Amino acid sequence: MSKPRKPIRFVSNVKANSDRLYNAMVKEWLHNDGYGLQDMIAYQRMTPIHVATCCHHERGRLNTLKFDKRFWCPTTAENSLWPHQHIAEARKLGLIAEDGDWHKAPDDVETAKIKNWMKEKGI
Repeated sequence: MSKPRKPIRFVSNVKANSDRLYNAMVKEWLHNDGYGLQDMIAYQRMTPIHVATCCHHERGRLNTLKFDKRFWCPTTAENSLWPHQHIAEARKLGLIAEDGDWHKAPDDVETAKIKNWMKEKGI
């Protein structure tokens, strides 16, 4: 009799590790940088004080941009899609990258540090 097959993983080990590290970083960033009880960004059109629960990426999440805090923006889950649904307005407010900058990390020292950190972590 043959052994039962293991189910196919929906997420690779590398992606699961990357997501675990990312989620921990965002949680710490929201808590330590004071976004827990801060006036939210004007684009969200909410009452003045809300708790930020997630992170919007101004340039996307490709490669090093996923971990580059320079392009993170605090938001709530309910309002995280607003910049993508109102691109022109979001660009005026600096919430979405300009044409040609989406999914493009700057070629600088900070990006190099993030690349090295990702290699060390195996992602």
